[in-house]
Amino acid sequence: MADTHGRLLDLLHRRTHTLVSMTIEDVRRRLSGGFIPFLIRTSDGERFRVPHREFIFVTPKRVVVGDRKGYVNVLDPLHIVSIEEARPLPTK
Repeated sequence: MADTHGRLLDLLHRRTHTLVSMTIEDVRRRLSGGFIPFLIRTSDGERFRVPHREFIFVTPKRVVVGDRKGYVNVLDPLHIVSIEEARPLPTK
């Protein structure tokens, strides 16, 4: 029984690690090439606007999104459920 439990935990760890890598890589791919503003949607339904490259910082384990007021949100990649194109913010 303990051996089965250990194998299950190992499988879960590998799948979780793969999901984190894929999500981080999805965000990195979105930042490469010509930049188009986008929204990051999280599992709790919140959206975080990335109007320009300067508003996002990606580490191997976190995605940090800043806003125009200077506040930041630190996102766990496991909770990022989608990346959507967004219209640019007004320049006013």
